[in-house]
Amino acid sequence: MPVDKVQHGNARLWPIGGVCAALLLTLEPTAPAFAQGRPATVGVAAVEERKVVETRAVLGQLTAAVEAQIATRTAGIVSDVLFSVGDEVGRGSVLIRMDRTRVALERKSSLAAVEVATAGRAVAQAELRRAAQAFDRQKALRGSRAFSRSRFEDLEQDAARARALLVRATAELRQAEAALAEVDYRVTNMVVRAPFDGVIIARDAQPGAYMSVGSRVATMMDVNNLEIEADIPVELVSGLTPGTSLTVAFDGGANSKAIVRAVLPVQTIATRTRPVRFTVDLSKLDLTRLARGKSVTLSVPAGPERIALTVPKDALVQSARGWMVFAVVEGKAVPKRVQFTDAVADRVIVTNGLTEGELVVVRGNERLRPGQAVSPNPGAKPAARDPKKSSRSAGTTEAGKS
Repeated sequence: MPVDKVQHGNARLWPIGGVCAALLLTLEPTAPAFAQGRPATVGVAAVEERKVVETRAVLGQLTAAVEAQIATRTAGIVSDVLFSVGDEVGRGSVLIRMDRTRVALERKSSLAAVEVATAGRAVAQAELRRAAQAFDRQKALRGSRAFSRSRFEDLEQDAARARALLVRATAELRQAEAALAEVDYRVTNMVVRAPFDGVIIARDAQPGAYMSVGSRVATMMDVNNLEIEADIPVELVSGLTPGTSLTVAFDGGANSKAIVRAVLPVQTIATRTRPVRFTVDLSKLDLTRLARGKSVTLSVPAGPERIALTVPKDALVQSARGWMVFAVVEGKAVPKRVQFTDAVADRVIVTNGLTEGELVVVRGNERLRPGQAVSPNPGAKPAARDPKKSSRSAGTTEAGKS
């Protein structure tokens, strides 16, 4: 993957049609040393071997993990609307109120029905006790001359009828209580509240409007719970399993970590891609600049992890003969043309031109000239060099292109 943007110091280099709009330096190996003067103070970094994973840039977009159309649970006339588009509301905040005049009357009627049913059940219980007592007295006379078979059977039927009337009265009471509970439910839901913390992105309720059950009041989105959705080429999906971490870049240069949440079981035949959802850490970003649909760039692994020679992107400078870096050799800035392939985070993989442990200029290199005396920042030291790798070429080969 070519390095599509390189930043060093305060300069950024943007390739345009193969030509970089930047300061072009004509470098000659035999160029005279820079004019005598104080050494230039520069920032340096070491050329290092690191574990790298080649990546491919894939565009994705922010999407809301929680977004809902808030609906009414009961019918009624809207009396008050307490929100506007763009408002941030907390869970439980009142969005609208409906007129309660009619439902208040219905509640009074339901309360009266419960009282009637309660009284009817009490009467049925009293009738059952009277019938049971009469039946028990007649039953106790069985075997005596005062026992009447016909009277016994009549009282047995009276007791059975009283029990049935109590069952009916109990059912009527439960029915009245259920009707009251339904009215209370309507009373409660005459006020529609926000079900979660979020931002209002659409308003549908208006004062005086009639709303039936299920009518949309507003659309809310939880801006603190955004995630990323991206269409990933099928050849890269195998490297993405739930929990896989990768880098995501936002506009303005901010980076964060994205974690694979789910690889959706859907494939687009035309583009040979599959949608993948990522959770993303937004805690260090300015949430006011984020929005659903905002584009982001994901660095998706395109190969296995390996060891490679790397150099910071900030060390790269575009010259008339290609990409180069300034190496610090015996206190002087020595230009070296390099070949590189992929960018990995803030470094690029070098394939030719440098050796492990060399110090290269990463700050102040845009002002250097070949042979100019330099003074690295205090504390900058070369990395330990492996003698087995000393055979790497440090020549000035032409800049590579991936």
